[in-house]
Amino acid sequence: RPRSPSIPSLATMRSLLLATLLAAAPPHPWGAAGDGASGAAAWRTCEANSECASNGLTGLCCPNEEGLVLDCCKAECSNYGACAKDGLEGLCCPTSDGRRLDCCDETEQGSHLP
Repeated sequence: RPRSPSIPSLATMRSLLLATLLAAAPPHPWGAAGDGASGAAAWRTCEANSECASNGLTGLCCPNEEGLVLDCCKAECSNYGACAKDGLEGLCCPTSDGRRLDCCDETEQGSHLP
């Protein structure tokens, strides 16, 4: 007698759906959640930002894993001569959405790199 195909349980269907969604999810702009500094751009780390490091912070600071840019990051455009010269205001290095603008790395009179 031929076997009838089995129907997966609801729990199995949920697991398959979750696995499919996670595999298709776009990467987080600052690295995967929980990946720590290992998966992040070097400039995101507390250690790469002297004020954060001198405060004893480790891991991610600029922004942190929750996407918050800490004050020790000195992310304001006015801290970077090339950004200020371009008339940029607010957060540049990184921006509030975690991007680091090109002007952050340009050497310009009055700028300082973290």
